[in-house]
Amino acid sequence: MKKTLRKILTFVLVFVMTLSLTNIGYAASDTEYMPLAGTETLYKGGGLLGSFTLAGTNLTPIKTMGDSGKLRVYGTAYSDNGGKPWHIKVQLIDYQTGGVLNETVSIYPEDSGQVFSVSLDVVKGQRLQIYMYYVELPSTYAHIDLCYDLR
Repeated sequence: MKKTLRKILTFVLVFVMTLSLTNIGYAASDTEYMPLAGTETLYKGGGLLGSFTLAGTNLTPIKTMGDSGKLRVYGTAYSDNGGKPWHIKVQLIDYQTGGVLNETVSIYPEDSGQVFSVSLDVVKGQRLQIYMYYVELPSTYAHIDLCYDLR
């Protein structure tokens, strides 16, 4: 009896531990959180951070600065809104403190999507996250091309 009970308890413990390991995620500020790309180190130069659909709010995983300099996060958000203005806010957040280091609200050009650019002086080893959310909603979710350059 004890041997059978021990086997059952061992199986249940292994099963619970397995389930808990498959649900690892990033801390979110609300229930609409949706991670973008994996944790990465950004070096001098630039590139695409991701291309995604902004669904409510989005917080990227940690971006570690591989070099010191001026970081610029920029991009364009496209959505069908029948020519009516809509905006998103983009914030650079210090991972350690959670404080907003800089932010911008997208600009609405006449004949294209929402354009945004936000800059910050960074030091090697600094860890940031990029947080984006709607200030005014478009009629459909926006597609975002998110880029960076570090000089």
